[in-house]
Amino acid sequence: MEWFYQNSDVLYVLLVGSLLYLSYLFLQRAQFDERRKSRYRRKNIIRKLSYLHMKLHNEEHELFLRQNGVPSFVTSERINTVRFGILIIFIVIVILEFITKIDYISDINLILWVLIAFCLTPKKKYPLSYLMKIVRQKYHNNVSNEIYQLYNEIKSNFQLNTSNANSYYIIQEVLPYYSYIKAPLEKMLPYLEKKQLDKAWDLFEKEISIKEAAMLSIVMKQVESTTNEQALLILEKKRQEFSNDLYNRYTEYLSRKKTLIFIAVVICILPVFYNELVVFFMWYKEVMSVGNQMV
Repeated sequence: MEWFYQNSDVLYVLLVGSLLYLSYLFLQRAQFDERRKSRYRRKNIIRKLSYLHMKLHNEEHELFLRQNGVPSFVTSERINTVRFGILIIFIVIVILEFITKIDYISDINLILWVLIAFCLTPKKKYPLSYLMKIVRQKYHNNVSNEIYQLYNEIKSNFQLNTSNANSYYIIQEVLPYYSYIKAPLEKMLPYLEKKQLDKAWDLFEKEISIKEAAMLSIVMKQVESTTNEQALLILEKKRQEFSNDLYNRYTEYLSRKKTLIFIAVVICILPVFYNELVVFFMWYKEVMSVGNQMV
């Protein structure tokens, strides 16, 4: 009861405000025909959901998720819904604590949830991007392998068909054999068909966003703007560069894997030594206490 007396002014304002709001809703409801309103209710809901979808959708966030091979059910709308939901709950809790003078959740937990909302931002140079580099390293290696395979396919076709080799037909032919770079290749095919070569390879580089994709994009822009014989020479010159880059990426992957295995082994071994030390310390303590009693 003491709490009600202390916050009587705030409760009075809330009560009056809620009554005024209910009165407003009643007047609004009385002004419209219920049958007409129910007829357009579904359209209004769909319109509001479309507007909300448009606000939560972010092309940059969506591109970041697809570049890192995140499953398709994880979209920018869903991640942003979680982020904004956390922030809204945070604001509501802060307002309630300010009004009621009661701590519903500790300050550390509040700060932690806000940090989680910030860290979930799917964008480059944010915490999630650095986490993705570690977690999705194997995915990027697989993408790199498929880009190298595509490069070899293009080079082989230019060797076999020095007079009429065409990147559009090459990619269309080998498309079913790829999985990690299939979506970007499908998106760039219409541009290749319309001879918009720079747009096509810029799209390929943007969609994948790794070093090998940029290298292949630059090479193919040069190849597409020259004769087939000259194109074959350009592709052959870049072969060693592609091979070295692939080798370096694989050695980095093995080195990182070795480090992780070492850390896991150390974490598993430490408790064993720790248990032995605890047993020795307890034995030593017991011996010393017995020795002190004898003295």
